[in-house]
Amino acid sequence: MEIKFDKDIEEKLKALCERTGKSRDLIIQEAIKLFLDEIEDYEIALSRLQDENDPIISSKEMRKRLGL
Repeated sequence: MEIKFDKDIEEKLKALCERTGKSRDLIIQEAIKLFLDEIEDYEIALSRLQDENDPIISSKEMRKRLGL
C-alpha cells in the first residue's frame, strides 16, 4: 500500500529515516501505533470523565489521599 503525504511530511519522514536508519514503513507503523494508543487513552479518559459514578477529585485531594 502506498501512502502519499504532502511535501513537508515527506521531507521530515525522509530525514528521520536517514537519522535513524529505520525504513519509511517502520516509522509510519510506529507513528500509527502511537497515535492509536493515544486515541484509546483519550477515549478511556473521556468515558471516565462522563461517568457520573466516577467522582472527580481535585489535585489537592489526590495529594492528600496519596500522603504527599
